[in-house]
Amino acid sequence: MAYTEEQRIEFLTLAQEVGIGRAMRELEYPGSYQTALNWAKNHGVTVNVDPVMQHVKAFDDLYKTEHLLAISKEGLQRIWQELTESKVLSPDDQKKLSEAFQKYSNTWLVLNGKANDIKETHTREGIDVDLLRLLADEEARNRGKVDSVES
Repeated sequence: MAYTEEQRIEFLTLAQEVGIGRAMRELEYPGSYQTALNWAKNHGVTVNVDPVMQHVKAFDDLYKTEHLLAISKEGLQRIWQELTESKVLSPDDQKKLSEAFQKYSNTWLVLNGKANDIKETHTREGIDVDLLRLLADEEARNRGKVDSVES
């Protein structure tokens, strides 16, 4: 559900006085504790946070991470087993296994903090321009050869 800015401010004002949990019960929104924390963070507001809820949230995150790591490890082991035991795999089976391997290994890397979010900006400078020019020249030569053969 989309909340108006007025609703967010009303919630944050009350949460500063009585805490997030009580404000959520009284106003009956937002739908999750994390949403309330995000609103406070985005508005630069300090709200009373129940220490028990902080502990529960930290434990919940830890449990999810450990569970996903175990699933990823098991998935990688199964793929390895399938690859080593199978004598012949069809191209479709190979593709499915490689895609599964990529998903499990990416999950593993993200959870271990070893994955990077790489954003690149590509520009056509220097060697790129030279390569494009070379390709265009080669295409022109090939068109010339086709034209002379057809004549």
